Amino acid sequence: MAKVKFCLVIDTEVDFWKCIPSPHFTSRELFRWKINKGIGSFRFARGRQGIENIVRILKEHKFPATFTIVGHLYLKECNGFPHFNEGMPEAKWLKESIGKDWDYWDVKSSFSENPEFYLGDFIEKEMKVEYFDLGLHAFSHEALTLERKEVVESCIRAAVRAANSLGIKPVSFGAPFNMLEGVKEPEKVYQVLRKNRFKIVRYAGIERGREQMHEVGIKKIFTKYGLKAIQVSHYFEGNSSRELIDRTIEEVESSLGKDVVYCLCTHDFTHKNTKNLQLIISKILQISKENKIEIVNMKQLLK
Repeated sequence: MAKVKFCLVIDTEVDFWKCIPSPHFTSRELFRWKINKGIGSFRFARGRQGIENIVRILKEHKFPATFTIVGHLYLKECNGFPHFNEGMPEAKWLKESIGKDWDYWDVKSSFSENPEFYLGDFIEKEMKVEYFDLGLHAFSHEALTLERKEVVESCIRAAVRAANSLGIKPVSFGAPFNMLEGVKEPEKVYQVLRKNRFKIVRYAGIERGREQMHEVGIKKIFTKYGLKAIQVSHYFEGNSSRELIDRTIEEVESSLGKDVVYCLCTHDFTHKNTKNLQLIISKILQISKENKIEIVNMKQLLK
């Protein structure tokens, strides 16, 4: 009997969510984002709290997972922009949304002063274990499909160099805001990723400018413009409802016996509380003991 492959992917952003809203936000959603920046500590993790909670729980169970990490977070310190001679994103949408240039948050600092923007020390000490796949989430959470190819190239190069500074050679990629492929120049980001030796990407549909056209599904691994790809199957967060968690588990169970990948995605900064993650892990491990599921990370899907 075929085994469904279960792949947990964590977009690791720490406090970048507070600096860069989604280009998909409506005016109402943008207003809520601004409010959450001020009072979000009631719902969201403070600084590194979310990623520390996730890593601790996964390591307790030696549970395979992929972390698609914002490139800047691989650093231990920096002098601000530019870091590796990368080009400045135009980010016209950011100016329209909050009236700021892309690097407004990016000042000379280090992990000891601003640990919410630097994870190099934590990654080196806590995350370099064999069952974790450490990938990339662009360099500073850029909306890649909205940028010129030259900017995309410089952002990805900078992200790779940041990871390389810790001896990590990433092969897995998750695009910020899931903006991997646009209606215009659909192959643009893929070309840059291939050039920088990425092998596998997370896929969630096509973009039309700032219009979100995302899709979810439970599929076999497939090929997109020369790269392996896995379809996002579902999302959950640390503050998701129990109803959503139960529905996610039901979806996984309905996939048993099929030769497919169930890709479950989340964000580190929502995991102030660990209850949802514990529920997911407990159930997946139980199914695994019944020999009905294989727990993998994205890199392992290349084998």
